[in-house]
Formats: sequence, C-alpha cells, structure tokens
Amino acid sequence: MYDKKASAKKISKIYIESKLFGLMKDTISNQDMSRIIDRLKWMFKKGQHKVLSHVDRTNTVKVIEVHSSNSVAKLEGVFVNPKGGLFYRNLVVDIDGTRAKVQNFDQAISLIYKHFSDLGLRS
Repeated sequence: MYDKKASAKKISKIYIESKLFGLMKDTISNQDMSRIIDRLKWMFKKGQHKVLSHVDRTNTVKVIEVHSSNSVAKLEGVFVNPKGGLFYRNLVVDIDGTRAKVQNFDQAISLIYKHFSDLGLRS
C-alpha cells in the first residue's frame, strides 16, 4: 500500500540535504537584494559604517561589504543569473578573516549586527 507520509518525509529529507550541501539555489529579486542592502545601511547611525555592493569582473558574483573604522565584513555567495536576477547558495559571512556559513540573509544580518554592535557602533 502507498504511504503518503513516507514519501513526503523522503522528499523533505532530500530537500534539506540539498540545501545543506549547497546543491539547491534560491532565487532572489533585485528589489529584495536592494532591501537587504538598505537594511545593512540603516543598521547603524550615519557615518559609523559604510555599505558597498559590487559585482566582480566576471559578472558572476555579487559581494556586499560593510566597512567601519577598524573592521570589514563581507557577505559572499550571491551569484548573478545570466538570464536576469540573482540567486544564492552557501551564504558566507567573512568578518575580518573569520568565515561563518549561514542559511539565509536574516542570519547574516544578525551576525553582522552583533559584530559591529560589540565594537561599539550604535543603532
């Protein structure tokens, strides 16, 4: 007899494993990406930090950098789709050479916020 719960569990297990190992990509619109960059810009008061986002020379990878007077944080793992738009997989936050893998942008933003607030930046 066919068990719907067993097949659903198997599918969810495959989905979770593919997300974990970065086999699956998640699309993100340009508008959502600009909202994420704006959240990083508005995280602290003006003049305390600077947020830069750029696409590399090969036009395949988008890098978001957050600079303060004595620290740099980079958000990597966002790729440019040749057909238009962006997608991400294996998001990595690099803070002063220390790399941390995160699952989504909310975790990345909270990690960056915690680091810079520990340095004394005020929101």
